[in-house]
Amino acid sequence: MRLLLLVMVTGLLAHFSRAADTAPVKKSDVFEFTGRTEAAALVEIRPRVTGYLTKLVAKEGAAVKKGDLLAEIDPRPFQIEVDAAQARLAQSEAHFRLTVTESDRVRKLFDSRAVAAEEMERMAARATVARAAFDLAKVELTRAQLTLSATKLTSPIDGRLGRFQLSEGNLVVADGGPSIVTVIGTDPVFGFFDVDERTLLRLRRAGLAEAGKLTVSVGLADEDGYPHQTRLEFIDPRVDPATATVRFRTTLPNPKGLFVPGMFIRVRIVANADGTAAPARQP
Repeated sequence: MRLLLLVMVTGLLAHFSRAADTAPVKKSDVFEFTGRTEAAALVEIRPRVTGYLTKLVAKEGAAVKKGDLLAEIDPRPFQIEVDAAQARLAQSEAHFRLTVTESDRVRKLFDSRAVAAEEMERMAARATVARAAFDLAKVELTRAQLTLSATKLTSPIDGRLGRFQLSEGNLVVADGGPSIVTVIGTDPVFGFFDVDERTLLRLRRAGLAEAGKLTVSVGLADEDGYPHQTRLEFIDPRVDPATATVRFRTTLPNPKGLFVPGMFIRVRIVANADGTAAPARQP
């Protein structure tokens, strides 16, 4: 009898232990975490041509727009290539037009039986070769112009400029060496926070651990409460075995530049009275 009672008690304790480990989301449950902000976009500006860095146009730390000029590489060697390509194009165009004229003349002579068919075919072949050379010259000019345009380094995104890694006068190498500067996107920024396995399981069992289903409230170190409302947009599909946590991500609109990449944030997710998490609000 005692043995039976002991087995029953042990079973009940095990049952309650398992239930406590993964307790479902209850009314007014509050989940709080800490995290960090990261840039939603970060671009390293690297040279696409080899040459001397002649001018740093933008100021370090300044706000820049997409297309703003940041720095310049000496364009003179590349301008020479463009000029040479234009001259070759003009030459090949003149030669092509001449061969077309000659080919037309020979065709008329052939029609009047003044020349043999072999002569007409030879002139037609010359015109074909001249046309190919003309087309190639156009491609070479386009390539030279594209290379010249690469001497002007512009920002590919809106953001804020980092620190220049090189000063004027340095030789930069295409597709090699350090980046010249980094442009950091500041609006929006990402907010990352890590959720422990137990909380993740509770949210999953409630059907809430999905992108778009959770409202995320965020507060900064000097703020009371969690005044910034956003929504969960990404959950890493893997658990970090070193920390037994899963990384969540949200996007924070940042038109005033209040959030800075790398900044500490406080995060809160609140369950509604009906036991479901607060629905995601549209930004």
